[in-house]
Amino acid sequence: MDESLLPEEVAISAKEQAQWLLHQLQPGRGVCNVGIAVRVERVLRWWPLQQALNHLGRRHPALRAVLSFDGPVPHKRFLAADVEFPLSVDGATEQSLPGLLSERVIEPFELGDGGLLIRAHLVLLPGASVVLFVSHHLVIDYISTVILMTELPRLYESFAADGQAPPELDGIAAIHLEPPADQNVIDYWIKHLDGVDPGGMALPGARAITGRPTFAGARVGHEMSAAAVEAVARLRARTKVTQNLILLAAFYLLLARHGAGPAVVVGIPVTGRRKLRGDVVGFHTKTLPVRVDVTDDLRVEELVQRTCGAFLEGLEHDDASFEDIQTVLASRSADWRVPLFRHSFNYRPLKEEDRYMAGAPIQLGEVHNGMSRLDMEWIFYGSDTAIEIATVYSTEVHEEKFVRSLFQRYEAILLEMAEGLAAPVGTVTGWSDLDRTADRLLGTTGRPMSSPTVLAAVAAHTAEHPDAPAVRHRGRTVTYGELMSKAAAVAGMLRENGLRPGEPVALFAGRGPDLLAAALGVWTAGGAYLPLDPEHPAVRLADQVADASVRFILAEAGAPAEMTGGRRVLPLAAAVGTEVAGIGAGATDPEGTAYLIYTSGSSGRPKGVVVSHASLANLLHDFADRLEFAVTDKMLWLTTFSFDISALEVFLPLVAGGTVVIADDHDRVDASRLFRLVSDENVGVVQATPTTWRHIAGELAGQLAGRRVLCGGEPLSAVLAGRLLADGCRLFNVYGPTETTIWSTVAELRHPVPDPVPIGVPIANTTVMVCTPEGRPVPPGVPGELWIGGAGVALGYHDRPDATAERFCDVPGRGRFYRTGDEVRQSDEGLVFLGRTDRQVKIRGHRLELAEIESVLEHHPAVRAAAVVTEPDSAGHLRLVAAISPTGGGPVDDSRLREHAARHLPAAAVPSRIVVLDRFPMTGNDKVDHRALGRLLAPDGAPVVLPVDPALRKLVMLWREVLGDNRLGPDANFFLSGGHSLLAVTLADRLTAEFGEGIGFDTVFDAPSPRLFQLWLSDREVSR
Repeated sequence: MDESLLPEEVAISAKEQAQWLLHQLQPGRGVCNVGIAVRVERVLRWWPLQQALNHLGRRHPALRAVLSFDGPVPHKRFLAADVEFPLSVDGATEQSLPGLLSERVIEPFELGDGGLLIRAHLVLLPGASVVLFVSHHLVIDYISTVILMTELPRLYESFAADGQAPPELDGIAAIHLEPPADQNVIDYWIKHLDGVDPGGMALPGARAITGRPTFAGARVGHEMSAAAVEAVARLRARTKVTQNLILLAAFYLLLARHGAGPAVVVGIPVTGRRKLRGDVVGFHTKTLPVRVDVTDDLRVEELVQRTCGAFLEGLEHDDASFEDIQTVLASRSADWRVPLFRHSFNYRPLKEEDRYMAGAPIQLGEVHNGMSRLDMEWIFYGSDTAIEIATVYSTEVHEEKFVRSLFQRYEAILLEMAEGLAAPVGTVTGWSDLDRTADRLLGTTGRPMSSPTVLAAVAAHTAEHPDAPAVRHRGRTVTYGELMSKAAAVAGMLRENGLRPGEPVALFAGRGPDLLAAALGVWTAGGAYLPLDPEHPAVRLADQVADASVRFILAEAGAPAEMTGGRRVLPLAAAVGTEVAGIGAGATDPEGTAYLIYTSGSSGRPKGVVVSHASLANLLHDFADRLEFAVTDKMLWLTTFSFDISALEVFLPLVAGGTVVIADDHDRVDASRLFRLVSDENVGVVQATPTTWRHIAGELAGQLAGRRVLCGGEPLSAVLAGRLLADGCRLFNVYGPTETTIWSTVAELRHPVPDPVPIGVPIANTTVMVCTPEGRPVPPGVPGELWIGGAGVALGYHDRPDATAERFCDVPGRGRFYRTGDEVRQSDEGLVFLGRTDRQVKIRGHRLELAEIESVLEHHPAVRAAAVVTEPDSAGHLRLVAAISPTGGGPVDDSRLREHAARHLPAAAVPSRIVVLDRFPMTGNDKVDHRALGRLLAPDGAPVVLPVDPALRKLVMLWREVLGDNRLGPDANFFLSGGHSLLAVTLADRLTAEFGEGIGFDTVFDAPSPRLFQLWLSDREVSR
């Protein structure tokens, strides 16, 4: 090539701009540096090495490229051919060598001073030498390093011999100046990526990066087992597909198995030299965002062929890199860092050709710069007999332990693929041996029960110790004999009125000995109890009574007629006051119904959960053993009886022969009174929801010391757990839906408390699975829906066969399971709760169906449509926000709407905030887009007006102009509003023009909203 043909200056491409922008974000860390080390077991001479490097610079103009700045985005120009290649010399030992190479590779280049973007370091060892070749990614790629490392030894040998370059390397090599990306190719990729959500491709446990990323990374390696290599060979032979594409297909399946599907996009670097001739050095690699849809119905062979087709089609469209199209698609992702994909796949031959330098063979190796732009980059080095993997991962996003677990699962996937090409992809589990070992922790823990029902246990203890204290209330003691006498009286009244076996009896009363006796009496008579909360709206209670086909209501005085609906109301005081000889406990069928309790229903109709005697007994016996509950122990009855967790507070002490201590309503709301009651009565076990514990935690001063504390009903924070433990208690985090009998898993917590707090492992005779939506178990660490099986699974929903079939299912070989709708993952500490998979939420311990709340609101005459979402309050606790579309019959009165909701819903289900909207955001299926609605109603996304402050108003207008969105307000985050790195440069340039120098591209990351930028400006003025 003629040197005179080089242009004076050229515009940098989109991918080069991306490298420059990354450098701008972390200018002092060498984030874009590429390091290649050449080791030779000889002591190299400085002069021939310097001449060889200089000649490489003359021969390959790309190595002489520098940046020039005359606008917001730099240009590229080329220095003269006689420029000297930077070369330093260091001494080292074998022990100090790795650290020295790491230090040298991360030393940053100064992009703004017109200096070279390449350098070399000669490291002299006893009897050996290492040449570290460091360049900025702007000027070099992997293929370029192969070319240079092929030429460098020959040049060194020639200059060492006669001071000249060999004739075949004497000329100037070709250079390729890439044209702008082909718009037709960009259009292809946009269509190819239609419908892809990069945010949905984050793997389990991936941490979100907030603020300016550091790009901190690490590199771990893995040599595949002989069995896995042989499996790849078999797949190659049977599919006639090359090794790299077999490995790529398995990589897509690995990501899909970890929740990144079904549309999985992987960044695949290709040489970008398809149309080039000769040994062209430069940054020509292009990363293609190749999409493969991994669906369970595909056969394994079809997945391989689909992967092959997608890759080859992508190669035909390599006239654009992902950087060319990310500006169009960036708004699809909430993470500007990974707008199209989070993971990349690279394949290189394991065995390079033999090279010699100074008469000795050389060893080539990459020196990692400690950075990772993506979540993970997998680099495969393959041959017919061996395959090695090097994974570079973001330490801001992933833990090393998780990355290493993927190697084992990847091999398991390859082995399963090789065993069944015709098998559906859905049958490939990818479970490693370590996964199977860990999963055994979640298996059934069989344990016999000392009595099959609660009633049998209480009756047995009463027969032996009739005078033992069963209940303490307001300083009065009720013995076991007295309690069971009251129960027998209730049973007698019910039998006289014709109670049928298994028939539900509604209990309408506040906490007290009589309510407890009533429940035992219902069981004694052969019935099941239905607890009604006197604090709930009468209309709601009437719905429950009607749905359960209740004929009898045992009630305290004052039961509202609106609730009873003409049914037979039996006065509770009269029932328990009748003298009856003997305890009157009849035989109870363990599989019969113990109680019927209502939860929120998605259709607006509550669902009655039917729980058997055996299920309740299993729970109570487990916790009696777990808490080491003795006959001298006492437990506090704190929770309203219609909340299923109260059954543990009421019946656990009785099963164990201990005492129930009843807290009145004023004790529940007054921390000092509550702690005085606990102290005066020497209560050993206290259970409450996190909301209750948060309310009273400020009063803690050792009152819980030595006591056993249960916390459940909603997620427990590590902070609250730490405060409770600091008070000296034994703390148990408990979890379980009503449908599996109160609590199904438990974790005893100790300092330091993990964050998030685990919900633990299954209780006795209980088993769990973590499953995909299709019901396929996922490996430990992978999020999925929690399925619970075993003794605690309820009988179903009362008179709701369709709802029962939807949530309860039989798993072949494992029994009956309940699908919780809760997303969890398995950790070393047990299960970790992640959230809901549907639109069911828990507010202050109450499980609420958002659809039911919407249904109630829509029954108001002023409301045409309603949609409910959640948002965190200032303390981080969930609250409800309702958006309503009015009927048009006049303004909507918020207070009247809340009153309407309060008549039909529990207090926790009444929205905290009501917003009137003309229309709701909709999905493509004409359904309300609740995710978009949440963003719209959130403080950052709420409908806004321009601020009054003229300076802030100007900034908001600038944000709107650059992003092309007139809905943005003063708190709109640039990168969560469709902004990307290249647009950030535009914004920084506009801000510089408006406010002067010192505003860089990185400023937008540090102050991404108009309001934050205004504060940044203010701080800058103060610092001046």
